[in-house]
Amino acid sequence: MKNNSLVVSKSYLETLAPSIREYIELKLEAKYYELEESVKKTFCVDLITLAFAETGVSKENLSEDILRFQALVQLYGELKGKFGYLSCKEIEKAFHLGVRREFGPYMGLNGVTYNMFLKGFSAMPERINAMRELNKIIDKPTDMIYTDQEKQQIMITACVNAFCEYKAGKPLDNYTWRLYDYVSSKLGTEIITKHGQKIKTLITEQNIRLEIKEKAKTEYQGYCRKYAEDCRFKGNHTEAKNVLKVIDDLVNNRTYENYQKKWALQYYFDFLILTEKDLKTLLV
Repeated sequence: MKNNSLVVSKSYLETLAPSIREYIELKLEAKYYELEESVKKTFCVDLITLAFAETGVSKENLSEDILRFQALVQLYGELKGKFGYLSCKEIEKAFHLGVRREFGPYMGLNGVTYNMFLKGFSAMPERINAMRELNKIIDKPTDMIYTDQEKQQIMITACVNAFCEYKAGKPLDNYTWRLYDYVSSKLGTEIITKHGQKIKTLITEQNIRLEIKEKAKTEYQGYCRKYAEDCRFKGNHTEAKNVLKVIDDLVNNRTYENYQKKWALQYYFDFLILTEKDLKTLLV
């Protein structure tokens, strides 16, 4: 299968612990959602057949009805939802571990079991640590040795993954302001602010821009007040006061600006979903 995922230099991977490197390499393989629909169904049938074989059931003992029902209805349904952002290799790894009871008692191959396999794999401490390491590439790509083409691919993949996960119901993370900056630089429209500054933006409608500012302000103020409350609870009253002072001056507040970018990216993603446009096609 064609690998459309991000490129990571081998020299960087070699510096990582084997367990972390394994899960990063799995993540870098082709994503399930990138497959053509016919290939997705074939993948499901092959996966379910292999899983049965690993439990001691040969393909000759499987009827076409079992394969069609379990693979193309239940498994296909699970992967069509929130787990579609996993790579094919990750899904195969999840099943490999699942049938060996790594995520709980094996109860036969069905929709509940598929969900248990995929959810259990996604929550594995080894995988979580590997994904944190992978996020460092997104956070500080210039700190590692990459070509310009690799850096571009890193950002494109990060943006596409965030879009895919958002469509599947996962809220945008706070770091997505970096993704907004990249998407805006590629697809944004240049406007002049009321201060005469030229910027590129994904949201040109003034009423929506004002709505984004208000939503970002509400979220950021809520975060600051909660943080100040935690500080007071711990006896750090001076820090609590300093945090609350930040709310009174948002003009030059970088964090508040990043909250706005996250909301703007969410509005843009909603627009792409509504108009059935593909972010990857637009970026590549």
